[in-house]
This record gives sequence, structure tokens and C-alpha cells, in this order.
Amino acid sequence: MVVKISTYVGGEDIDKFVEKYGENLETFDCLDYIASLSALLNLYRHYRITNLHSEEAFEEAWEYVWLFTDISILSIDFPDFYDDVKRLALSFELSLKNLDEQSTFSSLLEAIEKIFFEAIEELEREAEETDAA
Repeated sequence: MVVKISTYVGGEDIDKFVEKYGENLETFDCLDYIASLSALLNLYRHYRITNLHSEEAFEEAWEYVWLFTDISILSIDFPDFYDDVKRLALSFELSLKNLDEQSTFSSLLEAIEKIFFEAIEELEREAEETDAA
């Protein structure tokens, strides 16, 4: 099941990400995951503003978020998770002069949230249909 969101920023990259992870929603708590991703993206944005190179900023943000949120289980269950999130985050070419950077990352996170919540609803509908049959 893949939900397309081409109207959102980075839609194609998000589609690929969700196509890979969306079917595995039941293996981890979606809300904790979204909170971790939100923290990572916000910290990455902060590091970008402090003029770190984009890739270096992502790695700094990852290390910090790793210390304070439980994203280790994702890396154990999904060995490519780090690279996939990094590719997703680095796909955004942001101008440091652009005051809309924060809203850009907010749009990215909202797009991911929307897809995951839609996927959860679809899984719940499928489970109900199976139970009813």
C-alpha cells in the first residue's frame, strides 16, 4: 500500500520512504517514531542555520537525537533507516536566507505523519474487514 502525496514538499522522496516503512507500522510505536523524526528534523534545521555543512549537520543531529530518544530499535529492525532518513532530509535544498525553512520542515513532517496515520487507518480497516468476514 502506497499513498501518494505529490502535492507535498519532497513528495517523491517521502513516497519512497513510506513505501519501504509503511508496511512495517505494527513493528514500532508510530507516535514515538514521529516524535523522534520531528526532533531529528528540527535539530538538523537548527544545525543548518548554524552554518554546518548539510551532511555534517544531519550527523550531528542524529547523534544528539540518538542519545535522548529511542530510535535505536528502528536501526536494529531496519538497518537502512539511518541512510533513508538522511537521504530524505538532505533532499531538501534550503536557502539559509529563507525564513520559511521551519515551515518547510514542518510540511515534511506533516506529510510523513499524514501518510503514516492514513496507513494505520488502512491497516485497522483491513483488520476489521477480516474480523467481519
